[in-house]
Amino acid sequence: AEKSYGLDVIKLIKSDSELNTSYSGDITSFSKLAFAYMMTGEGKWADDLWRVINGFMEKNEDLNHRRSFLNGSEAARQIALSYDWAYDYFTNEQKDKIEKFLFDTTFEPWMRAHQGMVGFPSSSYAYKSQSNINCVLSSQIGVAAMAVFEKNPQFYSKLMAAIFRQMEYFLPCYAPDGGYWEGTSYWEYATTNLVKLFEATESTFGTLYGMYDVFNVKNTGEFPLYMNGDKLQFNFGDGYRSSLIGDLPTSYYFALKNGDREFAKTIIDLMREVGYPIGNRWYDPAFPSAEGKSFSLDRYFRDVEAGSMRERWTSNSAYLAYHGGDNSIGHGDLDIGTFVFDAYGKRWAEELGSDNYDYDQYFGNKRYLYYKKRGEGQNVLLINPYGKYEDQKKDAYSTLICSNSGEMGAYAVLDTSGAYGENVTKATRGFMLTDGRKEAIIRDEVTLTRDNNELYWFMHTMAENIEITDEGKTAVLSIGRHRCIMQLSSSEDAMFEIMEPVHLAENTKPSKEQLTDLSGTYKKIMVHLSGAEGKVYINVCMRVADITDEKMMPVNIDLPIENWNSVYDKDYENPIVEDKVFFTVDEKAILYPINDSEIFTDKAYISVAGANVKSADIYVDEKL
Repeated sequence: AEKSYGLDVIKLIKSDSELNTSYSGDITSFSKLAFAYMMTGEGKWADDLWRVINGFMEKNEDLNHRRSFLNGSEAARQIALSYDWAYDYFTNEQKDKIEKFLFDTTFEPWMRAHQGMVGFPSSSYAYKSQSNINCVLSSQIGVAAMAVFEKNPQFYSKLMAAIFRQMEYFLPCYAPDGGYWEGTSYWEYATTNLVKLFEATESTFGTLYGMYDVFNVKNTGEFPLYMNGDKLQFNFGDGYRSSLIGDLPTSYYFALKNGDREFAKTIIDLMREVGYPIGNRWYDPAFPSAEGKSFSLDRYFRDVEAGSMRERWTSNSAYLAYHGGDNSIGHGDLDIGTFVFDAYGKRWAEELGSDNYDYDQYFGNKRYLYYKKRGEGQNVLLINPYGKYEDQKKDAYSTLICSNSGEMGAYAVLDTSGAYGENVTKATRGFMLTDGRKEAIIRDEVTLTRDNNELYWFMHTMAENIEITDEGKTAVLSIGRHRCIMQLSSSEDAMFEIMEPVHLAENTKPSKEQLTDLSGTYKKIMVHLSGAEGKVYINVCMRVADITDEKMMPVNIDLPIENWNSVYDKDYENPIVEDKVFFTVDEKAILYPINDSEIFTDKAYISVAGANVKSADIYVDEKL
């Protein structure tokens, strides 16, 4: 509140875009000043609050100038909260002016749009929408209306009835498991506003009118926990490369309301570990957590067709998340089969997330010209994509085939056939976390319908350095003192390659002015199978280790997905590798060959054929 005191009057910055609204200052400063007055009773906060609110109202008479209502719904909520929290300080004239401003600029136009009246080009945002926009507008305008309800109960009763009718179109988005189809960032945007609507509704009317008990809304608080890795969210679609840790208080609201002590314990432990303040308006120290219990490490959300598996609920643990679902959804990409992989507090397989919303037809018929929205901008398999606007099928839908979870590992398998259309008769992608939940395996199995196919396997990374060894079968990614070692096996003669995150073909690019340059930030690891036919597979194993760890190489599990059930839930004592196990020493390596003579060298490695072997080839300075 101190930082909000004495600020300049805020103006709405008008834009031709219905989606990008901005202000000349922090619009939340209104409620911060109001909260300071409510908590202290000091008139200076309320006086400054009236100064900035009055100035805002006089300078922004056309608050919702494009009738999209995203231009002003949050401003309306902030003003209405200020009205409510400083109610006993403001004069009747001041309160009348606030209510009239909100009525003229927000409530009355929104009701007309909701009723589908002429002159409101964005009325779909106020009627029958299943997008986050419906939830955000309904929640913000609903909270604002409840704050001034006593001014005109007859009108505001009708408005709130319309708000609740709006939610009937949105709430099914959480079905059937509490996930959210537009991804993690838009879950955050929608659900944090929804919870504010729930709080205000219960406080005003004493009931939620059944909204909490339908479509598994009560379990949606789990979605951000499972879609957040060690440090970053799984930002598929138009998600942001950021953490969802700030949403844990929203998740705690659901844990508290559900009486779920096990869930509450997981949330509180995570917040304590990262140093996020626990004390918020929902935290109840009298609500006991489930001591000694831990939340499940793996979760899959139907319809969203996204899931994750992790090593443990603490920092520096391995995390593997995946996404199938519907390629054609709003804010969606051509990303069936994409994944992220975290370990040791770092993200090794990156999801690129959102691009510039102001690009031409970003949400229209040019969306798949933009690299981040294309299949080649994801961590997926592509088949014969060269020169195609849709390098995965836009109308494709991918669902989970099977999954399993154990103490030492987990796996999940997606049916990805739809992404490749007439190119395949069947395609599956499996995701496994094994060897004590430290190693990730990504395996594609495809049955091709014709000869001479071009297959591309992509993974984006922000690794500081990438080294390809073993004739292309091993890739070593480095970030600081940590290494991610990737091993490749395939039905065809293939190798890892490094390329820039750019379009494969010139004809699929947007104009130069609308081409986001990702070089210097990301690199792309590629596996290219040329001339493939029949049944093919690509198997990639990944393991991350500190440079001091004794065990750095991944367990090279190269088995058909149908056999995964027998290998996933294990903690392997000895790495199964195909070629080289490198090791380093402080000074010199001392090896004793058969003739008992000592050899001193800086370079040595062992080549083994499997676990628990009785013999091995010893290489010294590249000589057997």
